[in-house]
Amino acid sequence: MSAADVDAGVPAALEDDVVVVDVPARPRSLRLLRLAAADAAADLDLDIDAVESARIAVDELSAILLASGPWQRLVVRFRAVDARLRVEGEAFGPVGEPVEPAVDRVVEELLSMCVEEYGIGDGPKFWFDIAARSAGSAGSA
Repeated sequence: MSAADVDAGVPAALEDDVVVVDVPARPRSLRLLRLAAADAAADLDLDIDAVESARIAVDELSAILLASGPWQRLVVRFRAVDARLRVEGEAFGPVGEPVEPAVDRVVEELLSMCVEEYGIGDGPKFWFDIAARSAGSAGSA
């Protein structure tokens, strides 16, 4: 999937094994996204720490998007990229004026321990990459 696909809100270009989860933009939907993240990470045979890190990261980044405006839908895509799990999320359908997604210092620290890299952008949208790591290693933002 190209950056242009994500920017335009176009569904993934049907690459192999892309999982798309489209849920109402409500806090109760985060449970489904955590389950999808854990399943996608487990399908890639990532270690148990990476599976849990994927759950935490999708939960935190999705919650940031939900807090940035009154959205109708949250769409998250899970796929394998070079033996890593790539997760991309985007909120759609603002009913009011959105605010810029903000990551506080505590969440930044948590994410830096969970994922290789992450980003939050306009749209709003987020992405992160995660791979199996040996115990005690951490990613960076």
